[in-house]
Amino acid sequence: MTSSKEGLQFFLDAKQKYEFKKAFDLLDEGGLGTIDSEDIVIVIRALGIHVKPIIISKLTRRFDPQNTGTQNSKSSNYTAIFSGTLDFRAFLCIMEMVIFKQFTNDEIAKAFEMYCQRDWEVIHFDDFKRAANQLHENICEEDLQV
Repeated sequence: MTSSKEGLQFFLDAKQKYEFKKAFDLLDEGGLGTIDSEDIVIVIRALGIHVKPIIISKLTRRFDPQNTGTQNSKSSNYTAIFSGTLDFRAFLCIMEMVIFKQFTNDEIAKAFEMYCQRDWEVIHFDDFKRAANQLHENICEEDLQV
């Protein structure tokens, strides 16, 4: 996470990218390095995120690498989903947008302030430890440090 004049910006960490790469590879049945844009709905739903079909359609249309897409009205219980192909980079960009756009900057800032009790721009180990204790979470210090 970084802060800027425009607001907070968030990025997936290496572990999250790795997990998304595994999901992408499962969907890349032919091993061509692309997936059908309709398949992104599977990942979004698996994360428990609910996004309007039109948003998914706009995002996939924006990232269709070779402009291969067509409008498809019979896909994944969504109407008028844009059907094309996405490479991993496009897939990752869309996932980042979907995950981080579900929260407003104010909501994120409030959550950050709950963890970071000092005037710092980062959350420290002691902050996580205190939060875990307040939530009565039984998490060992080793897991908190990761």
